[in-house]
Amino acid sequence: MLVEFQKAGYVRAGRKIGLTSKAMRDLVNINEPDYGSIYFNDYFPNGGTLRTADFIIPRVEVEFAYKLKKELDKLDITREDVLEATEFIVCALELIDNRADMEGLKVFDSIADNAAFAGYTLGDIPLYPDEVDMRNAGVVVYKNGRQECASSGAAVMGDATNGIVWLANKMVALGEPLEAGEFVLAGSVVAAMPARPGDSFMADFGKFGTVSVHFE
Repeated sequence: MLVEFQKAGYVRAGRKIGLTSKAMRDLVNINEPDYGSIYFNDYFPNGGTLRTADFIIPRVEVEFAYKLKKELDKLDITREDVLEATEFIVCALELIDNRADMEGLKVFDSIADNAAFAGYTLGDIPLYPDEVDMRNAGVVVYKNGRQECASSGAAVMGDATNGIVWLANKMVALGEPLEAGEFVLAGSVVAAMPARPGDSFMADFGKFGTVSVHFE
């Protein structure tokens, strides 16, 4: 799949893990994570506006993104290995857009669909691994100015860092280890929210700052 994207002129910015929270697995009735790549071509500015008509079934996820400074290429990668390899962490929104048929969806269908990746944006405040407890890093999500839900890093496998651990080990097993310089999306801490024309989403991550997007 990466080769096909590269032939089309896409430049990989990093990776993503999906279906890490119970809310997301329940949404699609899949009981294990999926994974894919993210691309610079699909970055949208924090606070930017997107055209709903450019997508099929756009939905918004709320995540943490880890910027790596070291490659994670060894067996049995641990939480400590991931934190040591992390340059900084920022808040993020991911736009997903399922191109596979959602009815009877299996995890391999989702992986073939690049884990439904359609776009992403990043927050403006980087924090370092020793500055934050990712289990208790909280977020309040607003849709059209009203509180939609609240969550924390604990929604992702007990700690958002654990999502990166799972993905790092999976990629080593596949011979495609996570690389220095990549951003890695750790998985949504809330269920994906449908986006319709006129909808605005804002996620307040406290000391991580905010990320937002508007749909027209």
